[in-house]
Amino acid sequence: MNRPDLTEENFADVYNTLVGRYDKTVTLLQLPALRIAGSSSPAQQSGASGQGRLYLDKNEDTDLNIHSPSARSNRKDAMTSDTVAGVLALIPDMGIDLHFWGLGGHANLFGGTLLASSARFYSSLKNISAADDEGQSANASKTATFERRADDWLLQYNLAGHELVQNGRQILTSLIAEQIAKHEYLNVKQQIANSQELKPIPAR
Repeated sequence: MNRPDLTEENFADVYNTLVGRYDKTVTLLQLPALRIAGSSSPAQQSGASGQGRLYLDKNEDTDLNIHSPSARSNRKDAMTSDTVAGVLALIPDMGIDLHFWGLGGHANLFGGTLLASSARFYSSLKNISAADDEGQSANASKTATFERRADDWLLQYNLAGHELVQNGRQILTSLIAEQIAKHEYLNVKQQIANSQELKPIPAR
């Protein structure tokens, strides 16, 4: 780049020219407002008491504080029901037999078989609910990951923009320092030339 010599008269023009070439405005992207759950973060984390310092967004809160505890509770209910069903199965069955000339039927009116079947049916319902909560929890967690990733991309973009601005300022400073050094060099060179032109005073 061709630059004129820096003098007191043209300093302002040269500086404005350098600023115009290197001091470019960098457009920064605006980060979307983070949708924080509750006041800032939840007061409960998967059934454990928390301090409200996680700063979760809506999907992270849904994953951690809604679906995960619900799935855990349903799994516990299902395991309890299965345990009770095993005990109920030990109760003897009481039934009724209906026969006429060798033909008829048998029906269980009450007993461990019916009670255990009911408990296992309840357990199956709880397992289905738990699986549904786990699926919704996984979807919410994945969505939250994508949201955080997009926020990180915007942050990296803006950091790069700030770096470009800083680099532009450093270039301006370097160019000005270069012109000042050149000006000083020319002054010293002129002083040397002037000193050489001085005639020595003859001795008397």
